[in-house]
Amino acid sequence: MKDFSRFAVRLAGFAPLAVLLVGVNFFVDPAHLFDRGRTEREVVSALVDGQRVTGLNNYDERTFQRELATRDTTAPATLVIGSSRSMTVGSAEVGAPRVRNAAVSGANLFDVLGIYELYARRKSVPRSLVLGIDPWMFNANSGDSRWVGLAHEAGAMLARLGLPAPNELVVARARASRAATLVSLDYFQQGVRELIRYRGIPESFLIATSDSNPALTRKPDGSIVYGEDLRHLSQDDVARAAKAYAETSPIYQLGGFNRIDPADSVVFDRFVRAAQADGNDVTLLLAPYHPVVYDVLRNDERYAMVAKAELLVRHVGAAAGIRVCGSYDPAVVGLGPADFYDGMHARPAALGRILRACLQR
Repeated sequence: MKDFSRFAVRLAGFAPLAVLLVGVNFFVDPAHLFDRGRTEREVVSALVDGQRVTGLNNYDERTFQRELATRDTTAPATLVIGSSRSMTVGSAEVGAPRVRNAAVSGANLFDVLGIYELYARRKSVPRSLVLGIDPWMFNANSGDSRWVGLAHEAGAMLARLGLPAPNELVVARARASRAATLVSLDYFQQGVRELIRYRGIPESFLIATSDSNPALTRKPDGSIVYGEDLRHLSQDDVARAAKAYAETSPIYQLGGFNRIDPADSVVFDRFVRAAQADGNDVTLLLAPYHPVVYDVLRNDERYAMVAKAELLVRHVGAAAGIRVCGSYDPAVVGLGPADFYDGMHARPAALGRILRACLQR
């Protein structure tokens, strides 16, 4: 009994720390994981009203896309779906009005299917569909679980393709990992840094009057303009960033990429054909990597599947009569170091040159 009393006293001593940890994680919530979509709804309201928002760095992009597809009932002429490597593509880059950029960071094929389903179910499939296809979309070991935010929509699209829905156990585990963020020390430290930086809980976002701002800005068409820290990087800074990215082991989402996943290949092929059958003029965009990074991808055997992923995309495009724009190899499309922000994000002007030249053929 005495030993238990000592244990209880010690445990009680940790209680204030536990309350502080959970409190900061829940109320500061730097990635807006626990506000039940409030931040995303407010951002969408601003965008639908034709406003730009800035300072929105951490939020649930999948919830945002679902809310945007629901609230904005205008049918886009061109829908762009992909990862952050396609997120700067807007009307100027496509060379056409009424573009909706629905890209999400780290997108995999389930994200692509889920976002397409959001627009297909409301009967507003666009005339033109640009799909940013990254090599990791065919890597079963990419390790990113953010797609579970669109698991329901992806499952509906897979059913339409005659394919099984995502594994329920995988979905449940990924969702459980989000709940565990409440007691995450890393998330607590991120929250404390924000409290110190902003001297309190920061505003979720700000309304901007121009596209170019100190922080990342999202435009009404859904595309983004990076903050001035990236836009104004010197070429030496970009070179250092690309070198650091290339030296990361493994390179982002390409770890364990030892084969083209057969299931993903089937999903990709059936999806692009279904999108085409829906009446879309489909374009497959292969956004290039920085030359320093692609040199590693080309010569390191761990990344041999990157070139094979590009061949697969080109094969599917050719078989379906779908145009393929760009290449993971920057030399193929005439890009150099000055055309990049970092190791994997080409500048919008460079993506625009690739897309406009390809779409005008």
